[in-house]
Amino acid sequence: MWSALWRRFKHKAALLLCTLLLAFSAAAADFSAPYSHYSEREQLSSVLTDFARSYGLSAQISGNLSGLVSGRFDKVEPKLFLQAMHTAYGVKSYIIGDQIYFYHEDEEKRVVFRPSSVAPSELLALISSSNLTAPQLRPKLERGNVLVFTGPQIYVDNLLRLSQDYDNAQERQVVMKVFKLKHAKAQDLQISSMDRVINIPGIASILQAMVNGGSTGGGALNVTMQSAAQQSLRGQGLIAGPSQPYAAPSADSAAAARSENAQNPAGDFSPNIIADSRLNAVVIQDYRYRMPYYADVIDELDVPLRLVELHAAIVDVDINAAKDLGIDWQGGRQSGNWNIAGGVGMPSWNGSFPVTTTSNGGIFSTVFETSHSHFMAQVEMLEEDNKARTLGRPSILTLDNIEATLENTTTRYIPVRGYESSDLFKVESGTVLRVTPHIIEDPQGGEPYIQLVISLQSNQESDADDTTVIGDNGEVYVAPISQTKINTQAMVRQGQSLLLGGYYTQSAQEDNSGVPGLKDAPGVGGLFGTEGTQSYTRERLLLITPRVLDIDDITLPSGLDDPRFNLSPTQSDYQKRRPLPLKEDEAGGCTSNAVSQVSERTADAAALPKPQPLNAEPERIVLQPELQ
Repeated sequence: MWSALWRRFKHKAALLLCTLLLAFSAAAADFSAPYSHYSEREQLSSVLTDFARSYGLSAQISGNLSGLVSGRFDKVEPKLFLQAMHTAYGVKSYIIGDQIYFYHEDEEKRVVFRPSSVAPSELLALISSSNLTAPQLRPKLERGNVLVFTGPQIYVDNLLRLSQDYDNAQERQVVMKVFKLKHAKAQDLQISSMDRVINIPGIASILQAMVNGGSTGGGALNVTMQSAAQQSLRGQGLIAGPSQPYAAPSADSAAAARSENAQNPAGDFSPNIIADSRLNAVVIQDYRYRMPYYADVIDELDVPLRLVELHAAIVDVDINAAKDLGIDWQGGRQSGNWNIAGGVGMPSWNGSFPVTTTSNGGIFSTVFETSHSHFMAQVEMLEEDNKARTLGRPSILTLDNIEATLENTTTRYIPVRGYESSDLFKVESGTVLRVTPHIIEDPQGGEPYIQLVISLQSNQESDADDTTVIGDNGEVYVAPISQTKINTQAMVRQGQSLLLGGYYTQSAQEDNSGVPGLKDAPGVGGLFGTEGTQSYTRERLLLITPRVLDIDDITLPSGLDDPRFNLSPTQSDYQKRRPLPLKEDEAGGCTSNAVSQVSERTADAAALPKPQPLNAEPERIVLQPELQ
C-alpha cells in the first residue's frame, strides 16, 4: 500500500514540477549598454562576475574555467566581449532567467531523447514555449522523431530529467474511451449446435487477448463439446436452500487470484476492456498514449463483410436412379420425357460410343455448372416414381468467413437410474449441416472463387429390432443411432455447385396394396390385395450452391399490382377491395398499362361468386337429363 501511495505521490509531484516550470518566465538580459572594465592580472572568474553584475545578472561559473586577465575594455559591446573570452579562454555562456552560466567549451555534451507516450514535436513545443531553455542552447527535433539536447552536463541533465518526468507522467495518465462499431460485433457470439457450442470472439475479446499476450485465448474461435449427460439436479431442490452471501471463495477463484498476483506482484495498473451490447461499442480504460494504437486496430477490424447466399439440397436417391442425375455415368442419359446434361467438362451423350470429353482427368466430377433448380427438377421427377426422397432444401444468407449452421434434429432424453439418483442422457437424431464460406477475389478481375469448409453430420435411428433395453423392468427401449459424417474443404467459382455423396442408406417400407375394402375381407382378402415389405438402398447426396451477393444486388419491389394483396386481415367479409382507379391527369405513360391490367384483374375477381356465410345452406344443383 505504501509503495502504491509513493508512486501516486511521485506522479503528482512530477506533474506539479512541470506546471511550475512551465509557468516560470525568464527575464531577458539588457545587453544594449556597452561594457567597460580594466584588469591587471585579474582572475577570469572575477572578470566574468563583474560582467554579469553590470547587467543585473547573477553569475554561475564552472570550476573548469581559470586564467588571468590583463587589459582595458572601454565601451565594448557585450557580444564582442563574450567572443573575446571564448577565443582567449574557451568560455561559453547561456542565460536562463536572471542568471548567466559560464562553462568551458570542452564541457559541452549532446544527448538524444525519444519520448514514448507523447509526440516529440509536442514535447519540443512545450519546452520551447515555457522559456525553460536558453536561447543559445535550444533543443532540436531531428530526423527519426528524436529530441537533441546540447550544452553543459548540468544543463542537459536538467532538460533530460524534465522531459522524462513529463513523458512518464503522461504515460501513467489513465483515461477511458468508447469506440463505437459499425460492422463488427463488440461482444462474443455463442452458437449452440447439437453436441457443441461455438464461441465467436468479438472485438472486445480480441483486444483483451492482444493486450494479455494471447494467454487467455479469448481472441480465438472456441468450440466446446457438450456432454450427453445432463446436469444432475441432486442437492438443488428445496433442501439445498439459498446460497450463503459470505461464502468462502472457491478453489478456482482463489487460484485465479493467486495467478493474477503472481503475474502482477506490484499491483500495477492493468487495462480494462469491456463490450457494451446496447451501443455495440467497446469501452477501454488504459493509458492515454495507448489509445491511438487501439483506434488503429479497431479501424482495421471494423470493416464490412460480403454476403454469401448458400443453397443446399440433401437428397436420398435410389442407387439405380443416381446415374440419371449425372452421378458416375458415362455420358448423357434419357429417361421418359426429360434429358440429363453433363457436368464440368462433360458433354451430352447422343447414345453412341465412345464418349469424348475435354477434361484430362476423366469425365466424372463433383463440380457442376448446372443450376440448383435444374438439379432439383430432376430430383422431383424421380420422386414421382418413388426413386428419390428430398430430406431438406435449406437456404441461408451468411457473411464471409462466418459459419452457417442448418440443423434439423430430434432430441430424446433417456433416464438412467442410479442408486440414489436418476440422470438424463440426451440422444439426438437428424441432420446438421455446417458451411463456412471464404471469398477469394480473382486477381484477373473475373468471378470470385468461394472456398467452402463443409461439415455434414447425419444421425439416423436404426431398425427397432436392434434396440437395447435399459432398466430392471425393461421399460426403456433405446434404438442405436447410425452416424454419417462428411468433413471436407472445396473451392468453386461463382455459379458452380458442389456435389458430395457416396454413403448408402437402407430403409424398409411396408407395401399394402389392393382393392379397398375387399383386401381386408377375412379369408378371401388375399385374392384382392398383396402385403409385403420392400427394401430400398439409396445414396445420400449433398448439393451446395454458393453465391456472392452485394448490397446493391438485393432489391425489393416498391409496389405490387396483384389484386390478391388488396385483402385486409381485419375484414369481416373478406371481400376483395377494388383499388381506386387513377385519374387521367394523374396516370402517366409508365403506369397506364399497369393500371389497366389491375383493373381487368379486379373486374375478373369481382365476377367470382361471393363467399357464403358459415351457417348458410349450400346451394343445390339439379342436373337435368338430356332428352334424346
